[in-house]
Amino acid sequence: MASVSDLPLPPPPLPSPVPLPPNLTPAAGVLPPRPPPPPPPPPSQPPPSSQPHPFLSPSLAHLASRHSVTVAATTAAITCVIVGFPFDSVKTRMQVFPYPTPTSSPTLNCIRSTFVSEGIHG
Repeated sequence: MASVSDLPLPPPPLPSPVPLPPNLTPAAGVLPPRPPPPPPPPPSQPPPSSQPHPFLSPSLAHLASRHSVTVAATTAAITCVIVGFPFDSVKTRMQVFPYPTPTSSPTLNCIRSTFVSEGIHG
């Protein structure tokens, strides 16, 4: 049977990495409360929605300032369709119909024949 002297000794306690304040003992187990964060600095200028817009009525300016991301995304989508549709139309027509001409490029020939036969709306 093993005697008590043969058992390993427990490791010594580790030193505290941060010295404890005098009002806190290890037996208390509660840290003092943190100080509140500092208040945010006051704004240097009024928010953009309170400034009058030079070109829009106040109600329309208010709507545009509250929904600026939606207005920007809608404008980008409409612009993309308006600019990209003619290129997509020419690409699709060239994939379906052959437009070979020896004197000019097939792309310009497709654009010309579409404009002549269907006008600006083709």
